[in-house]
Amino acid sequence: MRTASSGSLLLVVLLMVIWLMASNVFAQEDAAKAIVGVWEGTSTSGSTTGQTRLVFSQDGDKLKWKWSWTASFGNGEAEGTVTKIALPSLELNGAYTSHPNKRVGNSPVTMTLTVQDDQIHGSGLTATVNTPFTLKVTKKK
Repeated sequence: MRTASSGSLLLVVLLMVIWLMASNVFAQEDAAKAIVGVWEGTSTSGSTTGQTRLVFSQDGDKLKWKWSWTASFGNGEAEGTVTKIALPSLELNGAYTSHPNKRVGNSPVTMTLTVQDDQIHGSGLTATVNTPFTLKVTKKK
């Protein structure tokens, strides 16, 4: 037999769970808002360093990204979605939409990034060539 106090305890626990879930949703939304915008800097793959731009945009409940870069061997672009936001960490998955090496076009690209104030840095991997790259960008105002 359940007592009134155990019913009240169950209600309090249920309300706490709902509050924590709602807080997490709001935290995710705040994190997404902080990231949305244009970020510029450099990316490095092997011994090649070039200019890079990472743009985050909100599309409904998804946070999308578009990455463009310039290197000595050409220009490239990739885009996709942010698959994990747990600031300061971000995980991005997508694919190249253009690449100077036709074999790399449409291949998957992943990034694991860290947000620190107005900077993002981290690494990524181009699946087709299995070559890691790094990037460091600063948010443009």
